[in-house]
Parts: sequence; C-alpha cells; structure tokens
Amino acid sequence: VTLIDRGDPGAGTSLGNAGVISVSGITPVGYPGIWKDVPKMLLDPDSPLRLRWSYLPQVMPWLLRFLANSTAERCDQIAAEMAPFAAQAYDAHDALIKRHGIEGIVKRVGWLKVYPQEKIAGTKFDVALSRKYGMKIDELNADELRQLEPNLHRRYVHGVFSPDSGFVSTPLKLSQAYAAAIRHGGGQFQKATIRNIAIGADGAPSITTDAGTQRYDRAIISAGAFSKPLAAMVGAKVPLDTERGYHCYLKLASGSGVGRSTYFADHGFVVA
Repeated sequence: VTLIDRGDPGAGTSLGNAGVISVSGITPVGYPGIWKDVPKMLLDPDSPLRLRWSYLPQVMPWLLRFLANSTAERCDQIAAEMAPFAAQAYDAHDALIKRHGIEGIVKRVGWLKVYPQEKIAGTKFDVALSRKYGMKIDELNADELRQLEPNLHRRYVHGVFSPDSGFVSTPLKLSQAYAAAIRHGGGQFQKATIRNIAIGADGAPSITTDAGTQRYDRAIISAGAFSKPLAAMVGAKVPLDTERGYHCYLKLASGSGVGRSTYFADHGFVVA
C-alpha cells in the first residue's frame, strides 16, 4: 500500500483533536429543529458557529441538503447505518494497538458531555437514539458528575457518559505510531500533492503527483475535507463542505483538569 499525503502523518486534524474514540457517536450533527437554532447561533457572539457571509452563496446548496437531512426520520436512518461501525471503533483500535505494541496512548475511560440546567432538554433526542441502537449511555446527576470529574464547575448539573468509549491522550503520537506500523509491514509513504487521478479502461487508476505519474491496482480517496476535489477528478460529485476547528494548549496545575475528553454543551468545546 502506498499512502500519498501532502503532509506528514498526523500533522493535520489529528495534531489537535479531542482524542475521542466514540462507540456511541451515531447522532448526526443535523438534528431535528436545528433550523430554528442556527439563526440564534450565528447572531450569538459566544456561539461556536461562525459563517463567512461572503461564502454563503457557495455553501447554500449544501446547507439546504443538510437541513433536508435533519428530520427525525432521516436522523434515525443515519443512526441505524452508523451504529454497526461505531460499535466496533474501540475494539478495532485496540486490536491494532496490541498487534503493534502501541501501549499507553489510548485508555478506555469513557467520553463525557456535561450540561447546565438550561441545556438538559437538548440531551433527550441524542440519548434516546443512542440507546435505541444498542449504545451504552449513562445519564449522570450533579453528584455523580462530581464523583467522575471533581474539578467541574458547579453549574454543570447533568452528564451524558459513554463508558465504553476511549480517550487518546496524544492523537499525533497515535497517528505516528500507526504510520510506523504501516512502514514496518511494507507500506510506503509519498509526501506529495495529487494533481490528477485518471481511471484506465481496465478500471485501474493512474495518479499524478509532483513526482510524476504512477499506476495502481485501485485507489481509495480518504482525505477528509479535501476529498471533494479529489473525487471530482474521477467524475464523482460529492456534496461535501467543511468545518474548521481550533485548539489551544492549557498549562494546568497537577490534578486540576479532567480525566477524559469532556464536551461542554453550553459553549460547544471539548477539554481533553
């Protein structure tokens, strides 16, 4: 296997993501009634949602499809199709970690979402959908939250906890360890920008990069936000748009943080 990437392994999103291996993350981002919440979020300076207004005409066709796929019926269908994949997420990582001796980076300490009183109602749809498709979800009251995470502010009185999910303490290190395992198994990396993908008469792809053109048996496009232009090279029109995330590192006194990835629902960020 040859992996072609314009960056180094793990240097993109995995450099600073929340580090969650979620076995319960099957609820779509577009939930029923989101159309009522989006205008408020765009006008709220403390909201996690931002949109460059100059980009609105370009993104409008995608937004309309997004809203059309945010009905209760469509969310249920998406969750049903996601559940078999999500349920295997931790075990799949665990098997790779044990096979390649990558110990100490991943811990099964669960994935926590915390809510102040005024946000509790918003958990009902998420919890019900997850439980419908066999996901283990615990709802925690204020005292149970404090037992799990003593440093949480008292304003957080409700928690949704996925105990079977994992926490990756350093996503970059895990990506680099997987890359080393691929190399050890005979795979190779090519750091290059893809300029064109052409499919031959026999179905085999030829990929052109800065280094030239190489023919392969098959190709998988797995480039996250950048998959859309790559798919377009082979005639696939993918209705894909992007969100941009940010991260910062906080220097905390020993014992003053949280023991797992924790999502703060009132402001839409994760502390890990």
